[in-house]
Amino acid sequence: MPNAIHNTGSKPASSTESVEAHAEGVKQEASSKASSWGIGETHARNNGQDSIVPLPIQKIVPEAVERILPDFIHNTSDSAKTTGLGETHAAKGGEDSVVPKAAQKAVPETVERALPNKIHNTKD
Repeated sequence: MPNAIHNTGSKPASSTESVEAHAEGVKQEASSKASSWGIGETHARNNGQDSIVPLPIQKIVPEAVERILPDFIHNTSDSAKTTGLGETHAAKGGEDSVVPKAAQKAVPETVERALPNKIHNTKD
């Protein structure tokens, strides 16, 4: 009995076309997952400026990883409690304070303003 092959009249896909189609499907699925995980953008305040993490790194890690970092390192909080991180609010650029500049920049503005002016002069 002859070996019968059913021909639908359409040209069979080449292995290259098949691989390319599969690769495109995988790429779209990965893009969809990356988007749902928050990859490709930063979740830090001020478009990533409120972070010591380099922007390219911020954009390649999932949002959940960004959110577990402390706000003084990578500020993803919308809370007023973290406003003013990364800068000093003491007079003369932080010079009018006995608090080390690194500490001044690591705490929210509300903490700086709560200190007595004899210790940390915010002119309040």
